[in-house]
This record gives sequence, C-alpha cells and structure tokens, in this order.
Amino acid sequence: MDIRTFAEQLQIPYLVHFTRWENIDGIFQDGLCPKILLEDLPYEVVINDELRLDGHVDSVSLSIAFPNYKMFYRYRNNDPSQSWAVLALSPSVLWEYECAFCTSNAADARISKISVKDLKTIEAFMGMYKESNTREDRIKRLIELNAPDVLINRERRLAN
Repeated sequence: MDIRTFAEQLQIPYLVHFTRWENIDGIFQDGLCPKILLEDLPYEVVINDELRLDGHVDSVSLSIAFPNYKMFYRYRNNDPSQSWAVLALSPSVLWEYECAFCTSNAADARISKISVKDLKTIEAFMGMYKESNTREDRIKRLIELNAPDVLINRERRLAN
C-alpha cells in the first residue's frame, strides 16, 4: 500500500496549519515556508515556535484534520489580543511532498529518537492510526490522535 491509497482509505478531509493572521499575505504569496527559509523572505514573518525543539527547521508542521490543539491553545493564551488563522490544505500534500509522519508532536522524545528516514515511510503513516491493546495506551492515543504531526520538507526556492 502507498501513502495516497492509505490517505484515501482514511478519507482525510484536509491537513491544517495555524499561524498568526499577520502571516497570511506572505503565505498566499510564497506558500508555507520552513523556519530556515523565513530569513530569506523580503518581509517580516511572525514565528510561533521560535525554539523549534524538534530540530526540523527545514520543515513545516501540519496536522491531520484538526490543529495541534495543545500548542494552538498555549499560543493563543500567551497573547489573547492576537488574531489567528487556521489553514486547510489538500490531503494530496501527503503524497506530493516528502513527509515525515509522527504519532505525536515531533519534539516528543518518543518521536525524536526515530530517524527521519523511518518517519517518511508508509509504515510510519499507518502507525499514526494503529490500534493499541492496553487501556492506558488507547486513552493516550485518543488524546494524541487529535494532534498528530506531519513534517513537510520544501526545497530552498527563495534564495534570490
């Protein structure tokens, strides 16, 4: 089975990305850009995750069908005066771009110890939806499945 077939089986409606409202014009102009490319843009960008603890500054984080509510909630509460946008992207991103599939936040120790190469497989994608046998694991998965991460690598195309 390939990524597209599995995504279509799951009937994934869209991928989501949240960002500060100030970034919308730039996203419409240049698309979603990883942190490493933001310095090359001719305009200022408001960065949510300055630390990028997952270390993937060359990737854009997306969630499947629902925003990473833990991070989104924290950022919104840090400054309630800010306006936010939640972008919906076609699920075709999953098979048209190089993606790494994470069962929870990419900075989570359980994910960061796995090689990126192994996270880019159909097995990793399917693992995001794998059933667990213990009650504790099932409860954890129900919580985590509300915020799985997908990292999308983009080529450095803004270096002008």
